[in-house]
Amino acid sequence: QGKISSFVSEGMSKSNIDALYEDAEGSLWVGTTTLGLGRLRDGKLTSFSQREGLTSRSVWRLLETRDGSIWISDGGGLDRLRDGKSTAFAFAGQQTTQSITSLLEGRDGCLWIGTARGGLIRLKDGAVASFTTKDGLTSDSIGSLLEDRAGSLWIGTANGLNRLQDGEVSTFTTRD
Repeated sequence: QGKISSFVSEGMSKSNIDALYEDAEGSLWVGTTTLGLGRLRDGKLTSFSQREGLTSRSVWRLLETRDGSIWISDGGGLDRLRDGKSTAFAFAGQQTTQSITSLLEGRDGCLWIGTARGGLIRLKDGAVASFTTKDGLTSDSIGSLLEDRAGSLWIGTANGLNRLQDGEVSTFTTRD
């Protein structure tokens, strides 16, 4: 039989938990609907919010990258938490503020960002590239991302499955 423990900080029990992530050091990151981000380490819960520089108090997705950064998608876009400091990322001409639905670090170190209506965004060394239905995606609503062993990026959209391989987008249907 197990024991259930509760960890409550500044009313965190009164907010929906939308994201959970365990980092390389074993800390549990907790994203909430209205209270920002929490980190549970060694039984202690530390809160991060707009006071610490987060764009929004709604945290929807979390990802730790190889450099130790925690990437946070929220109601205001995308934040990067590194060494206790938060940096907001804005993408000129990109529709990231409406909802980031998925985050993935590629094997080349790039950050893939799926959005609810803005398609797919690739962030690499400060350069931003986007992929939309104009580039062959079946929808600009991205639900999930996966990079396979061969380095192809699989993209689950509202209208089907796509693969990005060598800069080309392919569509897969039940006929394939």
